[in-house]
Amino acid sequence: MQQSAAAASPGDDHGVSQAAFVVLTTAHRPAILVETGYSTNPTDADFLVSRAGQRRLASAIADGIVKYLVQYERKTAASTPQ
Repeated sequence: MQQSAAAASPGDDHGVSQAAFVVLTTAHRPAILVETGYSTNPTDADFLVSRAGQRRLASAIADGIVKYLVQYERKTAASTPQ
C-alpha cells in the first residue's frame, strides 16, 4: 500500500508508522490511515487539489489494496488444509 501511494505522490516518502489512533483501533475490519501530503506545502497542495493528482493517488491506493488482497489470498489459500 505504502509503496504504491509513495510512487504516485510528489512529496517525500515518510514510510510506515503504527499508532493507536481511535479510527484504526475501533474499526471492525482491516483499516489504514493514508496521509497524502501537506496542504501547507505548496507542491503538495497543488498536487492534492488537482484532478490529475487526486486520480493518481486514488489509483495508487486502489492498486495497493488489490496487491494486498492478492497476497492475503495466497497466504490463506496456502495455509488452508486440503
